[in-house]
Amino acid sequence: MKLSVISAIALSSLVFIGDAYAAKNKTIFDPIVKPVKDLKEFVETHKGFYVGLDATYIDARHSYSNNTIDDDTAPPSRLNTSSEDFGYAFSGGYRYNMGKFFVAPEAFYDFLNSRAKDFYVHDGSEPAGSSIRINYRYGGKMNFGYQLTERFSTFLNVGVAKTRYHQNWDSDTYKKKYDNAKRGVVWGVGVIYSLSDHWATRVSYDYERLKTRYVDQGFQDLIKLHVVKAGLVYSF
Repeated sequence: MKLSVISAIALSSLVFIGDAYAAKNKTIFDPIVKPVKDLKEFVETHKGFYVGLDATYIDARHSYSNNTIDDDTAPPSRLNTSSEDFGYAFSGGYRYNMGKFFVAPEAFYDFLNSRAKDFYVHDGSEPAGSSIRINYRYGGKMNFGYQLTERFSTFLNVGVAKTRYHQNWDSDTYKKKYDNAKRGVVWGVGVIYSLSDHWATRVSYDYERLKTRYVDQGFQDLIKLHVVKAGLVYSF
């Protein structure tokens, strides 16, 4: 629910700003924001290479499991911890138009900067220094979109990301730190609002699910990443 509200507020704000600027004549914003062309001409001109810069909101949810271990002395079979953080993202791709439909292969880098308390810290049984941190991810995705109006388009995407994470388990009996990376499937949805022939605003949401080893015991950490992005796109 919180993610939906944040996405709606961000999109509404971007649309309001874009319309307000586009309605004015002879302002300092004219080189960036101006009325777009008719839909047919717009589709013809909005193709080719583009780059994007986004602010990101990350909701990382972790679930610990030791279901594979039959040991009465093992920790509880399910503990949860989570973290909400902000970061940034870069992207670049190439848009191919097919009438009102388009496809756009895209490369991306997301600085996630997500840090959650270790499961046992969250549970109150370990020192505050223990943590699970998701640093960044990079990869590629394919966007499949449709141009709704001269300004609005919507898209779905699916891709693969390599996510770098760090785990620090600090207790009186066991200390361990290590960095690792895991590949996962990323999928999402989004909308684009064009400000001019070159500039556009973009709001998107994507989801990634990862299973990682938890320290050395063979336990698992199921990570669910919910990421909302809002930013600008420049088309060459």
